Amino acid sequence: MQIVPEIVDVDPVELAVVRKTVAMDEIEAFYDSAFPLLVSSIEQSGRTIAGPAYGLTFSMPSETPDGMVMDMGAAFPVDAPFPDTDQVFGMRTPGGQIARHLHQGSYDLLPELYAAVFSWIDEQGLTPGEFAWEVYVTQPTPDADPDSLLTEIVVPLSVAHM
Repeated sequence: MQIVPEIVDVDPVELAVVRKTVAMDEIEAFYDSAFPLLVSSIEQSGRTIAGPAYGLTFSMPSETPDGMVMDMGAAFPVDAPFPDTDQVFGMRTPGGQIARHLHQGSYDLLPELYAAVFSWIDEQGLTPGEFAWEVYVTQPTPDADPDSLLTEIVVPLSVAHM
């Protein structure tokens, strides 16, 4: 798959995050439980959701005795730093240069698109940051047409190679 991400400068974004190491076949169930927890935790904190949902990728999928797993997070941007709770913590995305690609279509292509973005970054002689994320520009719903979904794949670029 050939894509050309766009490189742009962005400001840091405050997030409320639920993080977990998840089996690849349990990602949908993780999101289904994490996003309602985030909404209630954000409301209880007095913060406000400040944009569409994020999916965070803290590691590439890895093989374990129980199968393929990935360290990931579900998040919402919030209007102020989020105070940590037992299940939800606050973090900030890095500001600076990012490589991003806007995808319209099914989530089934996301692993292939991530690989293409990381390959493009490598071909440009750039270094990716410590984690990546996707922004669900179109809110996913059970009755949504997969071809209409908009997802922004974002990979921060390391300052060392700017």
